[in-house]
Amino acid sequence: MTGLRIIVALAVSTVFLADARADRPRAEPSSSSNSSERRTVDAAAAAVGPRSLSCGRTNRGRLSDPAVMPYRGKGFVIPQPWRSRGLRYGTDELVGLLKRAAAKVTQVCPGAVLGIADLAKRYGGPAEHHRSHQSGRDADLLYYAMGMRGKPFYPDKHMPVFRKNKRAHDCSSPEKRKRIALRFFDVRANWAFIKAVLTDDQVIVERVFMATRIRDWLLAYAKKTGESRRLIRRARKTLMRPRDSRAHADHMHLRIGCSKRDAVRGKCVDLEMRRGKRKRHGRWNGICR
Repeated sequence: MTGLRIIVALAVSTVFLADARADRPRAEPSSSSNSSERRTVDAAAAAVGPRSLSCGRTNRGRLSDPAVMPYRGKGFVIPQPWRSRGLRYGTDELVGLLKRAAAKVTQVCPGAVLGIADLAKRYGGPAEHHRSHQSGRDADLLYYAMGMRGKPFYPDKHMPVFRKNKRAHDCSSPEKRKRIALRFFDVRANWAFIKAVLTDDQVIVERVFMATRIRDWLLAYAKKTGESRRLIRRARKTLMRPRDSRAHADHMHLRIGCSKRDAVRGKCVDLEMRRGKRKRHGRWNGICR
């Protein structure tokens, strides 16, 4: 009888230990780590498989065991003030997609750098400045731009509004400024990014919200450069202006679909599952783990 009690006690303690490890926050990448160390960490994470969990909807959800978007990497950077906001958490699928796509753009446009703004809070939920971004499947991204001499414009602290002439000299976010450094919309680099995310073999992109004129620029460029009809149809279906917010002439909002794991364990709801039903944003009241 005593032996049986010992076995039961050991089993219970093992369960509690496993739960404690599951709740323990994932180690964040150090900004001082060299590239070889980061590659080793990424390879190890890929071998283990996705650990993150997206729960609920993008406007009423939570995030468990999130992946962390590094402050900088190959072809991308999180500039201020978004770096200080701390909204750099997402699912393993989202963070992996952004890394892969940014790296692919550098192969087509050497020197191009993707400016990454907000993803989600560490454990998701409502975030200041956003109606969605609650479940780790959303990312706000600055458009690629060029300077006066046609060279890549390094992302700064502004979200420039691109006008009909493809120029930007002012911004409304994060602070309204009537005059900022002049820059030009880089159609080639922005299309390279869109192509990279739409053709990624690991993640399904649900939507990329952007202004209608910017969508038209990208589709026209894709057709002009001989992209396949299938890819153009996919882009035409995926790129769109949001219905319930600003036109997005200053940034694109990328959203990915739920993974099978998210749908089963986190009751994740994406575009395919909603079937036209829309709910107001709010708080996720369930358990996300």
